[in-house]
Amino acid sequence: MTTVYITKHGDGIWIHHLIPTAPEDRRRALAKTLFESGRTTDKETHFHPDVHTLALLAKGFEGHDPIEVLAEIDEAEIPEDRYFRNAWEFSNADPD
Repeated sequence: MTTVYITKHGDGIWIHHLIPTAPEDRRRALAKTLFESGRTTDKETHFHPDVHTLALLAKGFEGHDPIEVLAEIDEAEIPEDRYFRNAWEFSNADPD
């Protein structure tokens, strides 16, 4: 099963599909993915999981745009049809 994360990057919502199954592997893979996705001017720094935490990545830092994790969802919640996917609106608000 693929784990899907919804993130906010700038003005847009991004969907990240991650395959590792162990929670610690999934967290590291997500942090590395967000680290690389957030690069702007910093092309030299190597990812280090103890430094580049999800909290730091959400704030952003020199050479990297902030990327906030909004939710972890099931892949089945994402529309398969590209037409409807473009019209899909994500909300992470509690229904209660």
